Amino acid sequence: MSYQETLSMPGPSGGNSPCPPNNAYDAKISFTNGGNLFPSGTGTTCVASLTAGGNAVANTDYNLQWLSGLTKGCLANSGTNNKTFGCTANKNYTFIAFFLTGHAPAPGTSIVITVAFS
Repeated sequence: MSYQETLSMPGPSGGNSPCPPNNAYDAKISFTNGGNLFPSGTGTTCVASLTAGGNAVANTDYNLQWLSGLTKGCLANSGTNNKTFGCTANKNYTFIAFFLTGHAPAPGTSIVITVAFS
């Protein structure tokens, strides 16, 4: 199962990412699949990637956290642009991207997350 959600980049916010190594971030954006969450179906592997303004975002430019109910964790880099984690079948997920300092797209930029469960 594969999903995409497009959002407009919000204004700056700051803090430290909850994902190791807890890098400082300039902005974050939350993806909820239009409020419907991202269902894993029978999948046990999740691969996600981002584009900003139509261009792939390097996975070293942001941290990506997953949340499912009260459980949460972070996706690991895979290749150049993807992030991945071992998900649980038949769960619903949301994702928060933390753009690391100096890598946040400008406010208003179109940000697309692609999430695939297999």
